[in-house]
Amino acid sequence: MREPSYKGPAIVTEGLVKSFGADNVLDGVNLVVERGEVLVVIGISGCGKSTLLRSIIGAYTLDDGTIRLLGRDVSSASEEEWLPLRKRMGVLFQQGALYTSMTVGENVALPMREHTELAEPVIEIMVRMKLDLVGLGGTEGLMPAQLSGGMQKRVALARALALDPEIMFYDEPTTGLDPIMAGAVNRLIIDFNRKLSVTSLVITQDMNCCYAVASRVVMLHEGKIHFSGSVDALRSTDDPVVRQFVEGRPDGPVRHRAAAAG
Repeated sequence: MREPSYKGPAIVTEGLVKSFGADNVLDGVNLVVERGEVLVVIGISGCGKSTLLRSIIGAYTLDDGTIRLLGRDVSSASEEEWLPLRKRMGVLFQQGALYTSMTVGENVALPMREHTELAEPVIEIMVRMKLDLVGLGGTEGLMPAQLSGGMQKRVALARALALDPEIMFYDEPTTGLDPIMAGAVNRLIIDFNRKLSVTSLVITQDMNCCYAVASRVVMLHEGKIHFSGSVDALRSTDDPVVRQFVEGRPDGPVRHRAAAAG
């Protein structure tokens, strides 16, 4: 793990606004993610969780507001300006997004082959190390189709860690996994945070994941941050919006709505 050169907050958003047509998904989101914490973002489907993540990593153009990553303003950064920052970030997408025509080893090696000048024997060693880290040593020669969904997600996690990122983004990391595999992924998130000093932003609707990994939780509701606090504060709050969500009650102040993005 590289020694971070910037010691301030890993992520800062101010007045973040993002709309899709008439649908104002993010409406002035102010967020600070401190170095070394695991921040979990919760909320109903369509509340803007994934939109927030995609805005932060530069996949969406902002309508208004600013984003700073590792001290750099990326609100209107060009692709060329994004490149060095993306080498310091890792993203685990909801579906894993592995290249099905590549072997497991080739998938994990791809970021190193594209963004470093490491010799091929070194890359092969690094691939084995990353796969060992996620409990999949010896799978380098397999194709993604030969793996279970949970194993594919762990391969995607190994690939996200290929460049030793300072920030990890997780988009619904336990979706589609059985409880045991979900628990294994949760443990990996915690281990990376503690052992590798990785700052993590986790988007999830899985409250078991939230309770297992979060050092702090925020809840998005109606385009804004409705709650921010510790897991203990989340468990004890009597806020009716939060209580309805965490208890999974169909009746209450929260109403689902159709949305273009999560």
